[in-house]
Amino acid sequence: MIKLVLAITFFLGFSAQATFVPQNEIKYGQLKDGPSNITETEFKQLIAELQKVYAPVVSAAGGKLSIAGQWKDETANAAAKQMFGTWQVQITGGLARRPELSPDAFTLVVCHELGHHLAGFPFAAAAPIPIPISSPLLEVWAANEGQADYFSVHSCSKKMWGAQLEKNAEFRTKVSAVAQKRCDAAYDATEERDLCYRVTVASESVSATMSALKQVPLAHFDTPNTNVVTKTDDAHPETQCRMDTLFQSALCKAVFNEKIIPGKKISAGANSIEAEKESALYTCTNSGGYQEGLRPTCWFKARM
Repeated sequence: MIKLVLAITFFLGFSAQATFVPQNEIKYGQLKDGPSNITETEFKQLIAELQKVYAPVVSAAGGKLSIAGQWKDETANAAAKQMFGTWQVQITGGLARRPELSPDAFTLVVCHELGHHLAGFPFAAAAPIPIPISSPLLEVWAANEGQADYFSVHSCSKKMWGAQLEKNAEFRTKVSAVAQKRCDAAYDATEERDLCYRVTVASESVSATMSALKQVPLAHFDTPNTNVVTKTDDAHPETQCRMDTLFQSALCKAVFNEKIIPGKKISAGANSIEAEKESALYTCTNSGGYQEGLRPTCWFKARM
């Protein structure tokens, strides 16, 4: 019995975790230093704002939200996990201090981790456990990496910044020409366009940070990944594919329903076609008649 409890504790504490960037892919020895865009005070303030906004959402979904910032930790990463009813997000100062990361991009990173808890289908497959046990604690809970990226912009950024009209308007002079053209084509209202500008600027910063951590070339809005997967990939997509996801989610006009976690409570299973149908109600899909805002085929395989 003691061995069983220890095995369950180990699994819950260490295996059921999703990270922003795979830790083994971060090239610490090659990272260049530079001035940080975020102070410790701002770090704490941004976390507090996200905690305040999303604690009620998580509570309504049956969990207790804990966003923990570890400013002194030099590791550059963020993570999400669930343990005994607490839905955790952890983010380090080592990531927040990266010179490529803006305050808005920091918010999107935390939004990505919240997305693992809230974004729903498609879910990452549960890690196998070498013990014969069934428990609600071991249910599939984490949206996969691509879906967490999609949620960070499609839902979370709009919730955090949608009402900040004056701040959003400042990005009219900061948005790239490529992103501005696509935002203008997707949205008619000035307020919606301004928000689209802001999230695409933040997405560029998120992508630049990923490129720096992994020491890979910068991704661009006008060079999308053209790969087509044969089945949905749960792993971290490569950097261009992730940027494509952030960009497409900025262009999606479907409204996410934060009162449910799409697919999670579907009796046929969290990754069943029924779960995909429920998810399709709250995102942009070809089957729903959308041409823009689709989850990229470099990680997502639609079945409908």
